[in-house]
Amino acid sequence: MQATRVQTGQLPKLLHVQTNTYIDLPLNLSVIHIGKPNNRIPPDIDVSNLPNSDVVSRIHAHILVQGNTYIIEDLGSANGTYLNESLLQPLTQHKLKLGDRIDFGKENQVEEEHVALFTKFIGLALMIGGLAFLAGTIVIGSPVWIYNTPLIALSIAGVFTLTNGGSFRNLGWFLIGIGIVIAIGSGGILILPIGLLPFLLAVSAFSAGYQLFTSGKVLSYNLLSIKEIFKK
Repeated sequence: MQATRVQTGQLPKLLHVQTNTYIDLPLNLSVIHIGKPNNRIPPDIDVSNLPNSDVVSRIHAHILVQGNTYIIEDLGSANGTYLNESLLQPLTQHKLKLGDRIDFGKENQVEEEHVALFTKFIGLALMIGGLAFLAGTIVIGSPVWIYNTPLIALSIAGVFTLTNGGSFRNLGWFLIGIGIVIAIGSGGILILPIGLLPFLLAVSAFSAGYQLFTSGKVLSYNLLSIKEIFKK
């Protein structure tokens, strides 16, 4: 998680880079704990609601206040603390200065970004593969514009709903499905004979690809969680 830069002002404060949000350092504390809610050492700065907070330990680090001097120390966190791109050794104190950059779990964050990009690529490839196979079983009748106008119009409306429909985006699939049914019934689309198993595989590939591309998961599993399963 890209965490903070130390900022100037009447009192030193932290700037969360991703959200451009200032975080005031608590007053009258000699030790400022950073992490997420827990029963041992409740955090003075709770990062649980910030982006990528899943890589931050519940007891991650603290800042020691000694007069006008501020010192950061990693408390043995699982994913590490970085100061100006350098990984800090756990339980080792480092003096902070204005403009310093602090990252929590940076390596895991980079890995997640790479996995997210790779997941989208895999999802897109599966969708294209599934559609390419299904397209080979479809013959467009003629005249195209007469029989297929409902399909074209409903498909455009469906795609628009999928991309801009918010909580109603699944309605887009219904619109596309209705267009296909109308086109088949009117003779605008002819379906060539196809085996059940190849058809199911093609549909499954497209469905899995769509889930990977839009949410990064298939049946609540993503590439990172699958990686952890194989590690066990």
